[in-house]
Formats: sequence, C-alpha cells, structure tokens
Amino acid sequence: MTAYDDQNVFAKILRGEIPCFEVFRDDRTFAFLKDTTRSRSPLIGYAYECQKRDAIDPQAWDIPLAGVATEQQFYPFSRA
Repeated sequence: MTAYDDQNVFAKILRGEIPCFEVFRDDRTFAFLKDTTRSRSPLIGYAYECQKRDAIDPQAWDIPLAGVATEQQFYPFSRA
C-alpha cells in the first residue's frame, strides 16, 4: 500500500490551504465545492425513488438544492 500523501488536494482543502465553499461537515462527511472564485454550481441531492415525498417541512439547517436525482428521474425544485 502507498503511504498517505498529506499534500494531496483534498488534504489541502481540509487544512484550509485551498479555498472551498463548505456545503456540509460532520464527523464522517465533508461536502464542498472546490472553487469559490467562479459562479457556484447548483447543488443536487441524490436519493432512491422509494424515498420520494410530496413535501417536506424546511428546517433552519437545510441547504437549498436545485433538485434531486433518483435512479428513475431528476426532480427540479422551483424557487418560491
């Protein structure tokens, strides 16, 4: 097995050496957009079709998504 390279791009992002837009972080996950100088890409959620809901109650911690993709189709969200 190759030794861990602490100079890889992901390690630099985690240390704050490369700027990023942090989307979500907890003790197991770090989701980010790498380049903050360009216009932000839309955020897309991924789920299984069986998880589909007609509506949800938004919470203060929710991150707005452009839509959700499932194995069957893409559901775009409209901005109200």
